[in-house]
Amino acid sequence: MTPQETQTSDIQTIRLLLIEDSSHDAEFIGAMLERSPEIFVKLTHLATLAEAVEAFKKETFDVILLDLGLPDNHGTDAIALLRAHVPETPIVVLTGDERNETAINAIDAGAQDYLPKQHVVGSLLSRMLTHSIARQNRLNQANTDALIDSLTGLGNRRSFDSEVERRMHDFNRHGFPFSVAILDIDHFKKINDKWGHTVGDEALKVVAKAIAFQGRQSDHFARYGGEEFGVVMPMTPIEGAQIAALRCVHRVKEAVVGEGKFSVTTSGGLAAVMPGDTTLSIVERADAALYEAKRRGRDRLVKNQDGEFHDVTASAAPVTEARPDAGDSA
Repeated sequence: MTPQETQTSDIQTIRLLLIEDSSHDAEFIGAMLERSPEIFVKLTHLATLAEAVEAFKKETFDVILLDLGLPDNHGTDAIALLRAHVPETPIVVLTGDERNETAINAIDAGAQDYLPKQHVVGSLLSRMLTHSIARQNRLNQANTDALIDSLTGLGNRRSFDSEVERRMHDFNRHGFPFSVAILDIDHFKKINDKWGHTVGDEALKVVAKAIAFQGRQSDHFARYGGEEFGVVMPMTPIEGAQIAALRCVHRVKEAVVGEGKFSVTTSGGLAAVMPGDTTLSIVERADAALYEAKRRGRDRLVKNQDGEFHDVTASAAPVTEARPDAGDSA
């Protein structure tokens, strides 16, 4: 390898999403970053927040560079919307507003950093991007270490509660919908009694893998406690949530435990957020639907909607239908 090739390989490659409605500003920023000797930027430029939400369905980015003066979402509300879709991606605000109050509000809303356009210098911007990514990576890792169930690799109860609380905050402030499902392995005690706790642990891992299989990046899967699992589905009303939750129930039923010795079933309860809900009440409504599913014979999904329990069947929520992504509300 030549010295030039070695130097090139040491340059950090960054997948950057620039959300900026001014084409002139976007070209200027792109040109500055192209000249940076510290990073190689793969730049995607979009002019609206709606376009960015669509892009998240197809691509992942290392960092987002955001202008606060967008035509379809003005101010720090844009930061909250982005974090609702891609909570682990750092956001750097780049705007013409130099007020210190705006900078503080942006950081409070979840931005990693803030830079007025009037003070943009290529080297400063490139360092800001790399530092924001590094800080977010450390934060993500710390959160992961503290919020992961060691047996299944899913989130733990603490992570589940935290996610419900965050989504409730987004609902109360911005009206973003979300749904919660609680799934419980049927007759789990009999598995432990017949096959032993080692096989019981394997059953938990198999169910966890089946539930989370092909889930959206924005969905949150957790071991709620014992043989119970929780799923938080942001930007998903009940119609989309019942498709996803029923798919989880079916996938578990198709999985096998103990080198093909047996399969397990789950019962599930589902609830979507409603006005007046709290972090406790929406989980309680999903939990009540779970117990109703048990009462109705297990191996089924029941939704708690408008104060009534309803079986969710394949005809009501076809498992072959593609679920809307986090950017859709249908």
